Amino acid sequence: MGQAQLEGRILIRRGADLWIVSPQDPSRDRQLTQGAKGLFGAAYGGLVRTADAFDLYFSKIEKADRQVPEIGVYVWHSLTEQTEQLFKFVGGTKDDELSTTNISIRPDGAVLAYSADGDIRLRDLRAGTETTFLRANRGCAQSSSQCWGNFIPRWTRDGLYLSFTRFYWEGTRRFTLDPNIPVVEPLIPGKSSSVPEAGARTGPSCDVPDAPVIDLRATADPGDGVSRVVTPRSDERYKVHADTCGWSTDGRLALSYLTFDMATPVDSSDHTRATFRILDAVLKTVVSVEPAPGTFSRWLPTGDALLMAGRRQPQPTTEPLPQWFTVSQDGSVRSLAIDADSFIVILPN
Repeated sequence: MGQAQLEGRILIRRGADLWIVSPQDPSRDRQLTQGAKGLFGAAYGGLVRTADAFDLYFSKIEKADRQVPEIGVYVWHSLTEQTEQLFKFVGGTKDDELSTTNISIRPDGAVLAYSADGDIRLRDLRAGTETTFLRANRGCAQSSSQCWGNFIPRWTRDGLYLSFTRFYWEGTRRFTLDPNIPVVEPLIPGKSSSVPEAGARTGPSCDVPDAPVIDLRATADPGDGVSRVVTPRSDERYKVHADTCGWSTDGRLALSYLTFDMATPVDSSDHTRATFRILDAVLKTVVSVEPAPGTFSRWLPTGDALLMAGRRQPQPTTEPLPQWFTVSQDGSVRSLAIDADSFIVILPN
């Protein structure tokens, strides 16, 4: 197995903290957060690019408290390599329990979306104003199904829409809305969406404004206009679990899923089968690999290879897979010697 080379710098997570690392020049490594609390106590919030630099937004749990966690929001300027604290806010139970420090900066850098105790707020960083876009329903006056909180906001690449996950008393749904249109509650799965092809969906999904929305767990089109890639249908013997997915810059989709054979022992090598697929811009499968060499993480900027993790590889192999490696479209695997618990984004040069 050869050695892969990655140019530039990468945002990774080690433990609960965020790091910027340079595989070719370790002297440029920078630790963005120190002592972040919780399992994922620091979270990436997006990049804003300028002519010759970029600003990297992130958040960090400053004070872990199940009832009133304190969360800080920061920006790291690549030009000066300095970190600036923008503001702090007090979250709620879920923010601490789930470490949902997630924030999202609009691509133009003007508006930052964040979740605090189930509400999603929009802060205009230029005007210094803030509005509450979505509110949690904590009362549950009539039934537990009416309890919800709103978390994990994400701007679309064009900055026109905001996606978020709604946590109900039981289960979750993902919605995509126009923040300029007043919200009418309750949101209805499959109908409450400002993006006709988005709707509401469950399970791992890949949603960007210039590509179809994908619900990897879907097994049929219920007629709500949601574009889907259909993984094999689960039945009494075979249970299918969608794992990860991601779009390349030219519109290709990479996805991986696991199939469990319930008729075989759990510790049997035949119990779990991993499948990896690449689909073209019209969602036709062009590459299918089984067993998959690992879990898909993200495309490299060149679009000619994928970054994958081998730690959850369910099949026995003749050669132990490295923790991180790249897989090119001809199937060749190259190891990547980087100490990271997870890769987040490859940064601009």
